[in-house]
Amino acid sequence: MKAICLLTMTLLIAACASTPSALTSAADSTHADLSGYRSYRWIDKPLESSVLGRDRVVADIDTKLHSKGWLESEDADVSLVAKVDTREKKSTKTFYSQGSSRGWGLRPFSSGRVDSVMPPTTTVHIDTIGILTIEVLDAKTHQPVWRGTSEVKIPESPGKLKPAIDAGIEKLLSRFPTVSNGSG
Repeated sequence: MKAICLLTMTLLIAACASTPSALTSAADSTHADLSGYRSYRWIDKPLESSVLGRDRVVADIDTKLHSKGWLESEDADVSLVAKVDTREKKSTKTFYSQGSSRGWGLRPFSSGRVDSVMPPTTTVHIDTIGILTIEVLDAKTHQPVWRGTSEVKIPESPGKLKPAIDAGIEKLLSRFPTVSNGSG
C-alpha cells in the first residue's frame, strides 16, 4: 500500500513540475482594425521600480513601434499604457537514487527485497517572471483598441537581462500592426 501511495505522489509531483520556459507570450488579445491610426503617445509608463527597468522597456517599445512606421506625437491617434508586474514561479525536481545497489535494486529469489534504497532528494527552484502589459487606447474615445501581454523569465545573470527583455517585447509586438505608407 505504501508503494502505491508513493508511486501516486511521485506521479502527481512529476505532473505538476514543469521546466520553466525562457519566454512565453500571449499577444493581441483584442482584435481591432488599427489601419486608421498612425501616431501614438505615452500616457502611462511602467513604474520606475520595475525589475525590467522603465527606461529600457519604453526605449525598446519606442524603437519597435518606429520600425513599424508609428510616430510618437503629442497630438496622437492612440495612447499607450504600459504596466510591469512580477510573480514567482516555483518548480520542483525530485531525484531518486538506489544508492549502491546493482541493477534495479531487486534481487531475484529474495522475496522482492530492495537493496540500499536512498530517500528521494527534492529541490525547489524559484524563478522570477516579469509580465509586461501594453494597452492601446483610442486618443479621442479612450476606448481600448489593442492589448498585449508578454511574460519573461528574469535571468539570474544581469548580462542576459537585456536580450530577454528584447525577445519579450519582440514577441509582444510581433502582431502589432504596421502603419501603411500610402496616403489616405
